Amino acid sequence: IFLSEFEGMPNAVLEAMAMGLPVITTNVGGLKDVFTNHENGLLLDSQDNDSIIAFVESLKNNNSIYQRISENNYQKAKELFWSDKVAQRMLKIFKETAN
Repeated sequence: IFLSEFEGMPNAVLEAMAMGLPVITTNVGGLKDVFTNHENGLLLDSQDNDSIIAFVESLKNNNSIYQRISENNYQKAKELFWSDKVAQRMLKIFKETAN
């Protein structure tokens, strides 16, 4: 659970996704570009305790939801945030800038 009002791209959320954890977070910084509500966890526009409690209860009571979100997060992190993927994107940007 990461309820921040101001962030750029919160590493804690990306690290949790890489570990295959369902995430509850506020819609801050660049998260809207990589995080899909109910696919990666719960994305809130503002802190909403009732929604947080309901989502945690759904994860606790339904293992298939937990497993689906866990796998989604691991795969998304593997595709976008693994160091080799980031290095490839940076190298591409450097090459395009050099040309």
